[in-house]
Amino acid sequence: MAKYIAKKCKLVIAPVWIPGINDEEIPKLIEFSKELKCTIGIQNFLNYRYGRNPVKEKSFDKFEKELKELEKQHNVKLLLTEEDFDIKSTKPLPKPFKKGEVLKTKIIASGRLRNEKLAVERDRIISIPNCDQDIGEKVTIKIIRTKHNIFVAQLI
Repeated sequence: MAKYIAKKCKLVIAPVWIPGINDEEIPKLIEFSKELKCTIGIQNFLNYRYGRNPVKEKSFDKFEKELKELEKQHNVKLLLTEEDFDIKSTKPLPKPFKKGEVLKTKIIASGRLRNEKLAVERDRIISIPNCDQDIGEKVTIKIIRTKHNIFVAQLI
């Protein structure tokens, strides 16, 4: 299927390199991408708090060093930049909440984590962990995190 897609449009193969699990597959995927004349963007495996973490993540310095070695071995560009994908910076969305702000809102849905509920205010989703209220119930919350336009609150 990848061969067909590569003929019809621009294909990017983006495998995640999981140390100790798929090390032998990465060179094969590089050669496959060369055969298809498509871009390969190898991703570094990262550990996440709520993710599946079968191994310890590789440091970015080590990952970059290994990609440079693979670039030399396979004569292909592997260290990709924003320019390779024509990414243009834009202004970040304004943050409509301040840390410590108190709001009255309504629970609209369950979140993906146990006992997490979601609310909507000012066109943004607010995550409320450790919330056992029912959907549709009105609650008073306090914003405790606003990092990267991700809003987390606690019941008060």
